[in-house]
Amino acid sequence: MVSLSVGDLCEGVDALAPLAVGGQKSTADLLPVTLIDSRSLTREALIVLLERTKRFDVNPVSTATQLLDEDAVAAGSVVLFNLGFGSVTDQAVRDDIASLRAGVGTVPVLIIAESSAPEDVAEALKLGVRGYVPTTQSSRILFEALSLVHAGGTFVPADVVAHALNQQHPPQRAETAAGEERVHLHGLTPRQQQVFELLRQGKPNKVIAHELSLQESTVKVHVRQIMRKLRASNRTQVAFIAACDAKVPYHGHS
Repeated sequence: MVSLSVGDLCEGVDALAPLAVGGQKSTADLLPVTLIDSRSLTREALIVLLERTKRFDVNPVSTATQLLDEDAVAAGSVVLFNLGFGSVTDQAVRDDIASLRAGVGTVPVLIIAESSAPEDVAEALKLGVRGYVPTTQSSRILFEALSLVHAGGTFVPADVVAHALNQQHPPQRAETAAGEERVHLHGLTPRQQQVFELLRQGKPNKVIAHELSLQESTVKVHVRQIMRKLRASNRTQVAFIAACDAKVPYHGHS
């Protein structure tokens, strides 16, 4: 069972600003979340947790099969799949995720799970999941992860992947004139370094293009060149590397 305490349920709820000031928000103002959780207690707790923020409209189901059979996924929603103690390295769990991803099409899937093992996170991303939130994270992280995934991003906490990344590609660092460490970006042009910095901040291509006064197609070219120079296999890994090198929490976009 997911370890949710009263403190977890209340954390960040009252501090979060509602979507609009004054009056009751209509359903159209809220982000639709389709919650999959086979455990009644945690399912009900998550409904209360999310809906008290006045940011989410939750549609709960017990299983992925029920969701697909009832075609219960709302347009523009996020699917929140609570695995509990399930591991993505287990074949049965992988099959459930693969079936869910195939059934919901372009609707993003965000996973909650007890496990924070890098291999579970990596396997989930390979299966097309757009976010992974271990239950060791706070409720505020879950709220922002849902919003980020809905906006087109990919969420994985930096501390989940930093160890695995450092084992594969230990970050190279150089001393600045002030004696502080920074990422040693071999071969990146000044413009590519600007793009890389905005990737580190978790900004999507459209926002990067706006802030740097570039065409979005030009940003995509820069991202591909950065991937090649950093020997990253995909855009998400570039953001991981940036987040880990900068020692800041990761909120990446794909």
